[in-house]
Amino acid sequence: MENKETFNLVTHEYERYRPLYPSEMFDEIFTYLNLSKEGSILEIGCGTGQAQADW
Repeated sequence: MENKETFNLVTHEYERYRPLYPSEMFDEIFTYLNLSKEGSILEIGCGTGQAQADW
């Protein structure tokens, strides 16, 4: 198995131990970008897509 495939084996561990983003961070982002809270932001990067805000 190649290194690029190993993350698929530990996604549940990653989700379990990685802290979520604080809601204040989303407030700052939406304010900085002048978006309404009905707007959307696309999270791009490695991981399982934890950037979600509960308004």
